[in-house]
Amino acid sequence: MRAAIPRGEADARFGVPKHAVSICSPLFDQQPTLSVNHATPVLRLAHEPATALAVAEPDALLHRSLSREQLGELWPKHVALPSDPDQAAFIRTARARPHSRWRTWSHRALRGWLSDYDVNGLLNMYPMYLLGTPSWEALLERPKGGRLLDVGAGDGGLTRHLAPLFDSVTTTESSWAMAKRLRRRGYACHRVDIGETPLDAQFDCVSCLNVLDRTAYPLRLLRALGQTCRSDGSLVMASPLPLRAFYYRGPQTLTPPERLFAPGPTWERAAVQLVNAIAEVLPEFEVVRWTYAPSLSWGDSEQTLYALDACVGVWRRRGLKAHDTAVSGDRRQ
Repeated sequence: MRAAIPRGEADARFGVPKHAVSICSPLFDQQPTLSVNHATPVLRLAHEPATALAVAEPDALLHRSLSREQLGELWPKHVALPSDPDQAAFIRTARARPHSRWRTWSHRALRGWLSDYDVNGLLNMYPMYLLGTPSWEALLERPKGGRLLDVGAGDGGLTRHLAPLFDSVTTTESSWAMAKRLRRRGYACHRVDIGETPLDAQFDCVSCLNVLDRTAYPLRLLRALGQTCRSDGSLVMASPLPLRAFYYRGPQTLTPPERLFAPGPTWERAAVQLVNAIAEVLPEFEVVRWTYAPSLSWGDSEQTLYALDACVGVWRRRGLKAHDTAVSGDRRQ
């Protein structure tokens, strides 16, 4: 299940009351920083307590400064991405055509019976955006081709930007409504939780985007991802940070029984904590490339756009170099 940005009352699950949004988080220190300026207007859903927030101006620029010192040994693996016209187009369209009051009200009414994911899929609401195809190509640094598995693919909105880099795409999704949308887009979809029901196949690349913080068993999921990835393949994972994990069981919002440790308090420290937590579960893998990206969600009648600060990384088995990931047709299964 692709993690959706919470709306309205759901924002309280992050400690943020209804309508509370802010511009990007302030710097936490005065150490040397990298300035990442995406130059795109966006409203920011914040992780900080409501007392620290203010309503963002619609034309506020999305801007993220990263502390090199707090990132430590993770810093040299950072990848600066190219400009992303698809991101700008997503934001323009979301601002021009937000979900209506009727659809917003219908969504909230149905959440009394269904999970957010099922309601999103049923009403075709809150599409998401992470990275465009050129950005994925720069981050992955691998030859085009091979087989992609996108785990918890949601409605396929994020998958479609990864798909052009591969020969075939397979998805998994536990939400019945999202699985229907994936199949309508033309993707093969297994309606399973691979942590519970592993696939009997391996893939050149396994992606898991904005799912780790929305599953009951993230450690079990990580182990399944590693098992599904070929020995010379890549794991691609993304998560908003700091982690504020919960999962849905029907209309209920619950605390996961398993915990993936990345509480921050700063985004940079949470990124380091996330990488270390993944290394404890998958010691044979190491992060080789990573970047910051805003995780965007279409707005509604209350806000035109929602965003969270995400870390996106590529993991490969230790000792495997980028040139070792060449794709050969005779090894695809």
